[in-house]
Amino acid sequence: MSTVILCQTRKAQQPFYVNDTGMNLYSAEELCYFMEHNLPLLDRVFFAEPLQEWLRAELGLDRLADRLHERCEAEELPHLEELALPVFDEISWLTAEEKTEILRQLQELENLPVPEREKLRADSLTGYRRYMLAIRLYRDILQLAGENSPVTGKVWHNMGVAYAGMFQMEEACDCFRKAWEAEKSDVSLRCLLCCSALHGGQEEFDRTADDCGADMEFRTELEDAIEALKKREMPADPEAALRGWVREYHLETGL
Repeated sequence: MSTVILCQTRKAQQPFYVNDTGMNLYSAEELCYFMEHNLPLLDRVFFAEPLQEWLRAELGLDRLADRLHERCEAEELPHLEELALPVFDEISWLTAEEKTEILRQLQELENLPVPEREKLRADSLTGYRRYMLAIRLYRDILQLAGENSPVTGKVWHNMGVAYAGMFQMEEACDCFRKAWEAEKSDVSLRCLLCCSALHGGQEEFDRTADDCGADMEFRTELEDAIEALKKREMPADPEAALRGWVREYHLETGL
């Protein structure tokens, strides 16, 4: 069952635009909800001057804006909880138990090695279908982490997901192959074989399966799944569907 959250505070005339996700936020409740469910996307840039000015001009939260400004301008970099918790506290968004849990998660995020923390951020971007932003971040992580990092295989896999989301199957195959070579994961192999079939048909599927040593049971299971995908019905209104896909593409790629 869905939950309806009634906004009790002032609603903004002009929204705060979250560039990472392409979302518009119109109230303090929406801001808190977004923050609570997107902790990996929170950083010191998120709480910088644009958010401060929006809180001041649109919501009339001068005291909160001043508090964030003071902490962002301090000589010593603030911890994330020093920026996030005042926003939650402004409208008493969290219960005591929820606040303790959010504090734990924020501290855990800050204590992660940079590649792992950035991977969570990129994964969140992929979840919002901001694929090009995610791919750029994944590539930065690979350069930062190096080939022997424990996150390398997972980064290659998730970058493959992002490419597949844009139907760039050749690039997706390359990423999934590198992910499989790094971790020998069945999940990466499944994705590699599916993208190979979508990119080059049965011939490429068979060649890739041979290269990776996939057994006959594994191949048959995937071939059945791919055939089921091919039988999906076309939209009732192809032109409307195409317009929607174009809008989605622009949102996902930023182009």
